[in-house]
Amino acid sequence: MPYNKITKHLIVTGFSGDRKAVPSSKEKKAEQKLKKEKGNLLNLIGNMNDTFENKVAHFKKESTRRIRKVETRMDRLRRKMETTSKELKIIYLDQVLELEQTKKNLISMLKNHKKDDETEWDLYKQLFNTDLDKFEKMLSGFLDNFKAKQAPTNYNKGMKKL
Repeated sequence: MPYNKITKHLIVTGFSGDRKAVPSSKEKKAEQKLKKEKGNLLNLIGNMNDTFENKVAHFKKESTRRIRKVETRMDRLRRKMETTSKELKIIYLDQVLELEQTKKNLISMLKNHKKDDETEWDLYKQLFNTDLDKFEKMLSGFLDNFKAKQAPTNYNKGMKKL
């Protein structure tokens, strides 16, 4: 068999007719990096194509999930309050009712918001998230205080009426 360029190429690459060439570790790493970069690029393109309606729907879905989490914590609080003394129930009742009303206001605010342009939406979203964060902190402080069986303090300080 004559020694030509094809034979030389087959010898250098390690390819023979009866087996496949095995990629080196560098080639494997390069291929993995290429796949990762391709995935990042596809995500970036997907984010660019994300419509305003999709952003609104995603925000509402995420906010609803956070509100459900708060509702679960409030349900636990109600069950715990059933087992406490009458004095503590009376002390905590006003704040529990205020928490309930704030939660209802947040739900109403989320459901009744009209779709505006993106600038107004961003402002609404920022205000809603701020209010929901404050509400979650208020509930956490209340629960911590309740666990310690202490009289409640004013956790809604700085929380605007919704």
